[in-house]
Amino acid sequence: MNNSYFTPLPGRLVETNGTEMFVTEAGRGPAVLLIHGLGWSHALWHRVIAKLSGSYRVIAADTRGHASSAKPAGPYTMEQLTDDWAGILEACKVDRLAIVGVSQGGMIAMTLASREPDRVAALGLLGTASHFPEAAWARMQERGNVLREMGPRAAAEHTSRSVFSAKFALQHPAFLADFVENRLSASAPALGAATASLQGFDIRDRVSKVRCPVLIMHGTADGVIAHDSTAETSSVLPQAQTVLVEDAGHILPVESANLVETHLSRFLHANHCKPIGTAEAL
Repeated sequence: MNNSYFTPLPGRLVETNGTEMFVTEAGRGPAVLLIHGLGWSHALWHRVIAKLSGSYRVIAADTRGHASSAKPAGPYTMEQLTDDWAGILEACKVDRLAIVGVSQGGMIAMTLASREPDRVAALGLLGTASHFPEAAWARMQERGNVLREMGPRAAAEHTSRSVFSAKFALQHPAFLADFVENRLSASAPALGAATASLQGFDIRDRVSKVRCPVLIMHGTADGVIAHDSTAETSSVLPQAQTVLVEDAGHILPVESANLVETHLSRFLHANHCKPIGTAEAL
């Protein structure tokens, strides 16, 4: 493991929805939008970008309040974050696309796809859910309690224990140390504002508008959103295929990078426009 998951890629600032967001692009072909999770950045996708950019136009960005994007006062809402990402599509002149999101990014992806179902050709959902359960929100509040009572480092270490599986933590202690340092460098007010968007999130009554193929991937050792939430999500997305990753935690692009890359590549090839280099390329 290395710290590439925290190292920014070249990009630019894009004005969207009254704020500025950092955007990076690579490759050409059918568009694929990658949306990271709470507390991360576009760099979470560095391996996925490298894998897909040979065949697709891959676009990733930093969500409002994160990394190199603007950090206006909060709290933020899920609809507001979705508006931000929709603005990126307009700024990048994207018509039809596939969207892949992890955790909070998956919630943004579902919200965007339910708004514009004819625009989204395929949807990848990693470690996320169609609503944020009360138990998961209680765990988020516990993080806040640790921050207030024990300080930022203790809170970052507490977070690392929830987002990564025990198995991964034992195998990669240096990576977890890098994660903690990266989390300490983040803006606490902005992270809190982004966290607020999770409370009460529930798109179950709207996500049925999504008609495209869906890939759901979830770790069985996810300590943030229990893996049994996949059954509920797939029940409102009957066209979804589900892949459970044994013993993996919440952040699958880190813990199960090879598996994520393999399944995403196959899924996009089958359900998005055929990548360049194939006889059916558009």
